[in-house]
Amino acid sequence: MLSIARGTSVAVEREFQLRISALEALALAPALSHRDFDAFDQQAEAYLDRLPPGSLLGIVTPDQQIQRLYGLPDQPLTTLPSRAANARGSQVFETGRPVITDLHAGHFTGIQGFSVDVPVIRDGSVIYDLFIRLPASALEDLIKRQYLPPRSVLSLVDTNGVVVARVPDAGRFVGSPIVPNLWSEVKAHPEGITRARTLEGIPAVAIYTHVAPFDWAVVIGAPEEVIFAPARDAITDVAAAGLIVLGACLLLAIVAAKGIIRPIEQLRGIAANDQPDEPMAAVAGLPATWFPATWFPQTGLPQTGLPQTGL
Repeated sequence: MLSIARGTSVAVEREFQLRISALEALALAPALSHRDFDAFDQQAEAYLDRLPPGSLLGIVTPDQQIQRLYGLPDQPLTTLPSRAANARGSQVFETGRPVITDLHAGHFTGIQGFSVDVPVIRDGSVIYDLFIRLPASALEDLIKRQYLPPRSVLSLVDTNGVVVARVPDAGRFVGSPIVPNLWSEVKAHPEGITRARTLEGIPAVAIYTHVAPFDWAVVIGAPEEVIFAPARDAITDVAAAGLIVLGACLLLAIVAAKGIIRPIEQLRGIAANDQPDEPMAAVAGLPATWFPATWFPQTGLPQTGLPQTGL
């Protein structure tokens, strides 16, 4: 389960990095750095065609004024109202580095989504924040491709502990915070395993890890019987195989013991009945050279054919 969480984290990180790289390439457009928006419009529209449906592309000035917004069907590509307050989005101007915002409702569409923001730099200064706003469903499609055991739940949460994507029941829980005790564990450790309830209220074991370096988190939860069922099945299979082997060994031991006891019992019967003419080799199954046809009448012992010792 932890391996699945780590793999999902890598997939989400790669998705973010690809979005950032593509947007940074667009930010290098000469028309944008020279504030020639009319020349930039065609490039922006071509880039927007490659984004998931419902995505927006925008340009924001340092005072959070939206200079251009692409993707709204009825919205002119002229100066628009100020961008909604977003602390992480404004970090682009403060740090000059790309930022992934937390989940929030779109100012124009009202749809839950997040933004990828990169700086547009001119003469060493950040003059614009070039951003794409992606719907939460863009990440839902990504995590749906991850393998999950039956009855498991996989959630991708932002830096506020809010569910951005989830399998299953994404439409029901996207935008909801995860349970407080689980969020405390996620914030306190890079990755780990704990017990917590799912958003449905089911007791479960939760496995979590972070999406570096964006500080989002991947959380997988499943009931204990689901997690430990493979181990219990393996123990049962080994125990059953061991019992079968033990039974076979006991059966073979009984057969071998009967093969040893039978001639001994026959020899004992012959000795008790004092039958010197009985062929001993035929009874005991031993080489005939050790058992001549007669017994020494004085001792009742078989003649062995060994050299005489004078005793």
